[in-house]
Amino acid sequence: MKNNYGKLTGFGWLIMLVSAVSLAFFSQAQTVSPPQIQWQRTIEKNPLLPTGYSSTNDMPVRVAKIGDQEYGVLTSGAELVRLSSTGNPIWSTLIVDANSGYFRTDGVIATQDGGFMVLALTTGNWRLIKYNANGVVEKTYSPFSIGNRRQYSTTRSNLITTSDNGILVLGNRWDMLEGQITVVVAKFDSNISQSWETEISFPIPNPPVESKDYTNSVKALNTPDGGYLLVGSNGRTVNGPTAGWAVKLNGQGNQVWQKRYEDISAIDDVIPSPFSVDTYITIGRGANDPSLTQITTISSNGNVVEKSTYPGRATGTSSALVAVPARNGVPAYLTLMDVSSQNNGDIRLTAINAQNEVSWTKTLGGSGKEKGQAVLATDDGGYITVGTTTSTDGDVTGKTTSDEATWVVKLSAPVSTPTSTLKLTQPTYNCNTGIITFNTSGGDGSPITYTAPGITRSSPTSNTGVIEQGLRNDPKSITIQATQHGYTTSYIFDLKASCTSNNGPYPPVLATPIQNLTLTVGQSLDRYRVNFNFKDPNSHHGTSFYLLSFEATNTPPGLYFFDDTDSGTGIGDAYFTGTPTKPGTYLITVTAYFFRYTTSSISTSGTFTITVIDPSVNPPAGGDLKLTQPTYDCATGAITFNTTGGDGSPITYSAPGITRSSASSNTGVVEQGLRNDPKPITIQATQSGYMTSYTFDLKAYCTSRQRSPLYTSVADRSLEVGKVVLYPPFEIGQGYYSPSDPNNYKKWSISATGLPPGLSLETEVVMSTFFIVRIGGTPTTVGVYPVMVTAIDPQYPNDPYTTRFTITVVNSPTGGTLTLTQPTYDCATGAITFKTTGGGGSPIEFRAIGITDWTTNPSQFVDRESRTASDVQPFTLMARQSGQVVTYTWDLKAACGRARVGAIESGQAFSMQLLGNPVQDQVNVQIRGAEGQSVQLRLTDLQGRLLESRTIEQAKPVEEQQFWLHASAPKLLLLQAATPQQVQTVKIIKQ
Repeated sequence: MKNNYGKLTGFGWLIMLVSAVSLAFFSQAQTVSPPQIQWQRTIEKNPLLPTGYSSTNDMPVRVAKIGDQEYGVLTSGAELVRLSSTGNPIWSTLIVDANSGYFRTDGVIATQDGGFMVLALTTGNWRLIKYNANGVVEKTYSPFSIGNRRQYSTTRSNLITTSDNGILVLGNRWDMLEGQITVVVAKFDSNISQSWETEISFPIPNPPVESKDYTNSVKALNTPDGGYLLVGSNGRTVNGPTAGWAVKLNGQGNQVWQKRYEDISAIDDVIPSPFSVDTYITIGRGANDPSLTQITTISSNGNVVEKSTYPGRATGTSSALVAVPARNGVPAYLTLMDVSSQNNGDIRLTAINAQNEVSWTKTLGGSGKEKGQAVLATDDGGYITVGTTTSTDGDVTGKTTSDEATWVVKLSAPVSTPTSTLKLTQPTYNCNTGIITFNTSGGDGSPITYTAPGITRSSPTSNTGVIEQGLRNDPKSITIQATQHGYTTSYIFDLKASCTSNNGPYPPVLATPIQNLTLTVGQSLDRYRVNFNFKDPNSHHGTSFYLLSFEATNTPPGLYFFDDTDSGTGIGDAYFTGTPTKPGTYLITVTAYFFRYTTSSISTSGTFTITVIDPSVNPPAGGDLKLTQPTYDCATGAITFNTTGGDGSPITYSAPGITRSSASSNTGVVEQGLRNDPKPITIQATQSGYMTSYTFDLKAYCTSRQRSPLYTSVADRSLEVGKVVLYPPFEIGQGYYSPSDPNNYKKWSISATGLPPGLSLETEVVMSTFFIVRIGGTPTTVGVYPVMVTAIDPQYPNDPYTTRFTITVVNSPTGGTLTLTQPTYDCATGAITFKTTGGGGSPIEFRAIGITDWTTNPSQFVDRESRTASDVQPFTLMARQSGQVVTYTWDLKAACGRARVGAIESGQAFSMQLLGNPVQDQVNVQIRGAEGQSVQLRLTDLQGRLLESRTIEQAKPVEEQQFWLHASAPKLLLLQAATPQQVQTVKIIKQ
């Protein structure tokens, strides 16, 4: 964000004084269509709220996201409501109790088990109330200790989820004797056991004031170092001026620094900056003008970095912030929510980019009064806003009274407006080969992603592919979609109709790419022909032309394009000629038309560049530029052009048969046709008028080139001092090798740099010719170690494969060794609870075949088949914490002391067989010997990451299942099938 320290120009003061003008100013700056309302819901005050409890105006509205786009809303009427992804109420519960005296609610967060934790204030004491996923109270906790002469203030407080899945609770404590109000903070672990509590007194302003401090709100967030940043407002008297306030705590609750900001009257919210690392953005009110919303960026030590103000805010209202990550090619941006002073007060959203420019604004409300209080960014790029409304019109629907009610609004993602409307045009399709190319016009030049059912492509951004055989055998209409910067357009293409007639007409075909040119100012060009690059499939004369004509766009000054083709005879040329007069790089589009100027006209375009240089002004400086061997993936077709030397200025590339996003992009995908029939290609690179080339033999490279045995991505790992690296294995690569190959993997040089002391790189053959590469040993020294592993193919010593990751070595946790103990079990219901002792206090995961896959919830149910089987075998219970796994053998039959009924007769042996291996885009598996039993199937990569899980309730005698593999799925996978008694795993090789 740019600096803007609030020194408004005369025009700025005019904007501030006239809110309508300010809104018009915002509107003119918009480059993105603002989000639209997808659904909204008003929640009236519950008539069962007991008389005498606080007014709804006292209670803030809060929202928490949980599960698959469901939301928990804490209303202004002391009610917790769970809403579905479409805004329908699932359940609601009043958070009031005549016995305990709950009369105020201040915060809500989602818990890992699908429930909620609510912060409520009783008579002088805060309470944490745990609700399960069905809205039933499970337990109530007292988050703070309290001493003599103290009680808790009724000013607003909050709670957040910490980075270790614990809870941080923030409140205000009042010393009745001293009249002093302080901020109190309590940290709880994931089991709601208190870790620490701290009390914070406010900084003394200069000059000091005799009266005591107070605060009216506190917000907090997690910081990357494991600590916390708290913000709010700090005043010297209840009715006197206030100032912005922030304090930094470390992970143990100790104060690192504290700041008071005199030019801010209050800080309402804080988030990590989406624009720069180690900085934070706050929102609040300017100290001298309550109609200004002030955005302030502070550094990690609390110093002010930037400021900017936004006029037209209703006085006495709160504001909030949310950062929207980069998405669909749109950079990250900031969205602020405040209350506009217009129309009695409307909720206002304003999106701001990294340059402090307003991208769009959106107001929500009716003729009544609206107050926005919280906003969330949703997974689909949109927003959830919550607040209150008294309106019955405008954007507010379904409300019949003017009473204040909670208002929840779901907004769609904002849509970028392209500089030119993107359109899909008729694709180029070969009915014989199934090869199809998507064609577009317009757009803003940024990358386009495509979707189309039944078409195999190398990547979402590739516009070429092959119609799948099944669809070619039974052709029908398909919908092709293209998306650019959030804007989507579609085209319905009828495969059957396009291939029904053998007489066409068919669009022209770009048979060979048009080669780029480099010319000098004043250099004469005589007839650079392009007509022979195109082929007319409607012609009866082979590659000659029948009814084609041509045009070109963006021809350099001094050059001219002529179309001398005779559409009746095919005699003549289409060419460029002349003498260029202006230096520059010109991207030229040549279009070949069939039946031009008629309603039946169809066309195909090709692009190339003409670079014009003027040695007298810009002498070639890139003479030492060289293209080296590209980086190429024979399996996916992904290719990267590599260079050395040059002068550092932009480089443009050309290469036939390679799809790239722009002429200056050095990455692309080799088109499917060229991958099916690989041959040498010439890559050209041009810089400052100097051009160099490199001939790359695709076929020779892929015939001898082996894939790297290293994973392209290795997850960072945390290890403990003195603990042997055993489970899960620290695997970083794998592969097969052929002993007869003189350049097999055993001949490769595989090395690692940066390993922590005590660890080493190991290569181990685990099955015939299958081997793994892993890290082994026992770390000895605490620290953070960036590691790079390199694998060198002896045939290509100058083109190594590398992978990078970080190993963090920590001291062993306190609390003793993690141990599983006898679980608690209900023989009637099958409810089981895993029990542990010791461990380091970090989250623990649990697993047992026939009970549950890995989960942090210790309360589960044993499968019904296991509970009723007379021959049920003992279970192996597992617990995992920080990579350490412990087990416990538990005998269900012994626990319940009775024989089981309904045993399943044993039939043929349990087996799982892959129907084909290696596989391409799908896995077909056949399971035998599990008839009538439940079977759990888990598809994972070799590092244990789950790709898909499914359960067969009652298996057939021969059970067949099919898994579809995404194009980006790993090349080696594991499929596990588990019954209550047996487990079998097979390895899958993906081509």
